[in-house]
Amino acid sequence: MTTPPSAPNLSDRARAYANAGIPVFPCVPGGKTPLTANGFHDATTDPDIITGWWRWKPHANIATPTGTVTFDALDVDIRPNGSGYPAYRTPDIGTSGLGDLGV
Repeated sequence: MTTPPSAPNLSDRARAYANAGIPVFPCVPGGKTPLTANGFHDATTDPDIITGWWRWKPHANIATPTGTVTFDALDVDIRPNGSGYPAYRTPDIGTSGLGDLGV
C-alpha cells in the first residue's frame, strides 16, 4: 500500500501562483484584510518573500491584486442579512455589464 502524497500547503500554493507570474500577498486567515503594511502594493512573485510570509503566518489567505493584466475578480458577499447574488443576477445593473455574464 502506498501513502498518498500530502496536499500542498498554502505556502506551496502561493508560490505556485507566483511561479505562474501572479503576484501574491497574505491576508488574515478567513478574511480579506492584508497582513502586510502596504496591502496589495506588497504583492510579489519573489519566492523567498512568499516563503517568509507563510512561515510567519502559515494559515494566511492567499490574495492577489486585481484589476491588473493578470486577471480581475468579482467578490459577491453573503451576509447574515442577505446575499449579493440577486443583484448580481439582475439583467440590468447599470453600466457594469455584469448582467451579461450569464452566471
